[in-house]
Amino acid sequence: MTQTVSATPREVERWFVRRGYGTLLSDTGLGVKSAVRAVPVMIALFVIMMMLIVPSAAKLSFGGESSKLWLAILISTAALVGTWVVGNLVRRRPPFAKIVSIGWVEMVAFVAVPTITFAINPQGSAFVDDNAKLAGLVQRVVLMAAIAIVQIVLLVLVLSLIRLRVISITTVMLRELFGTVADTATVMARTLPLLLGVITFIYFTTEVWQTFGELPPLPYSLSLLIFIAMSLLFLLRREHLDLDNLSAFETPEDLREALADTPLANAEVSHIKNWPISAPLSAQHERNLLVVAAISRLVVATVVGLAVLGFFFLLGFIVVDAVVIKSWLTHAPDTIASWTFAGHTYDLTRQHLKVVGFLAVFSGFYYAVVSATDPSLRQGIADSTQDQVREVCAARVVLLNPAKH
Repeated sequence: MTQTVSATPREVERWFVRRGYGTLLSDTGLGVKSAVRAVPVMIALFVIMMMLIVPSAAKLSFGGESSKLWLAILISTAALVGTWVVGNLVRRRPPFAKIVSIGWVEMVAFVAVPTITFAINPQGSAFVDDNAKLAGLVQRVVLMAAIAIVQIVLLVLVLSLIRLRVISITTVMLRELFGTVADTATVMARTLPLLLGVITFIYFTTEVWQTFGELPPLPYSLSLLIFIAMSLLFLLRREHLDLDNLSAFETPEDLREALADTPLANAEVSHIKNWPISAPLSAQHERNLLVVAAISRLVVATVVGLAVLGFFFLLGFIVVDAVVIKSWLTHAPDTIASWTFAGHTYDLTRQHLKVVGFLAVFSGFYYAVVSATDPSLRQGIADSTQDQVREVCAARVVLLNPAKH
C-alpha cells in the first residue's frame, strides 16, 4: 500500500486501536488478526494447565501418593513438548518453530491434550479392591470431563475477548472516565438540579429503605446490575447512532474534512471515484462502533451517578440518623460508625450505603436513557462519539482505496 500519508502504518493502526476501533482495520492490510494476538495468552494458559492443574488433578487419582506427583509432572512435560513438535509438523514447520497463530490444530490441542494427558497417568496403588477401583474410575472420568470443560470455556472466553478487543475498549472507557470528570461542570449544573429534585423525594421514602436497605448482598448486586445492563442495552440500539450518514461522504472535501484530525490527514483522495462514497461496514464493524459509543455515553452517566452518590452520602450522614432509620425499618439499623457533635448524632449505617448506591445507579440509568434522546442534556460535555465515528469511517475509506503510484 503506497500513499502519501502523515503517519506510518503502525501509527495508523495504533490510532484505531487506542480509540477502541481496532475491528475496523479488517480488510485494510493493517492490524494484527485475533488468531495472532491470542497466541501469548493461549500458550500461557496451556502451560499453566499442563504443569500445574493436570499434575494436581492426577495426584487425586493416585490415592494421595505424593511420590507419584513427579511422574505426573514428567508426563505433562513430555506431552507439552510433544504437542509443540507435533503441532509444528502438522503445520509443516520446523519441530521447534515459534507458534504464530491459533488455528484449528492449536484449538483442538488446547482442549484435548490436557484431558488425554490426565487420562494416561497411571492409577494409584491405593485402589486395591473392586469397589475402590470403580470409585477411582468414576472420579477420573469426572475430572477428565471437568478439565475438558474448563479448557473449552477458556478457549471461547479468550478468543471472544480478543476478537471483540475488550482490552482496548476498556482502555477507552477509563480514558473517557478521567477525561470526563475534568469537563463536566456544565452538564452537572444542568442535570443535577433536575435529578436531585426527584431523587431527594425517593431518598426519604420508607419503602426504598425497607427494600434496598434490607436486601442481602446477592439480590442487591443483581438489582443494580439489572439497571446497568438496561442502560447499556438501551444505548446499544442502532437508532442512537446514525451510522448510515456518519459513514457516508458526498464529496472529496467532506472526506478531507473528516480526516483533518487523523493520522491520514494528508492522504491523497483525488483518485477515488464514484462519489458519494461510504465506508463498508460489516455487522461486526457496526457492533464495534455501537459498543464504543455506548461505553462513551455510559461513562458520562457514571460520572452523574457518582455525583448523586456523593451528594446523598453527605446529606444522609447529616440528617438521617439511626433513630430515623429505625422508625422506617421498625428495627435498629446496622451501624458502622457514630459520632455526636453539637448535640446531634451522626450515624453511618449499612442501610445508608445500600440506599445511596441504589440511587446512584438509578440516576445514571435515568441520565443514560434521557440524554440519548435529548441532546441538550449533553451540551457542555465532551461527547465526541459522532465525530470519532465519522473520523474512523473516513480513515477506513482511505485505507480501502489506496492511491496508485
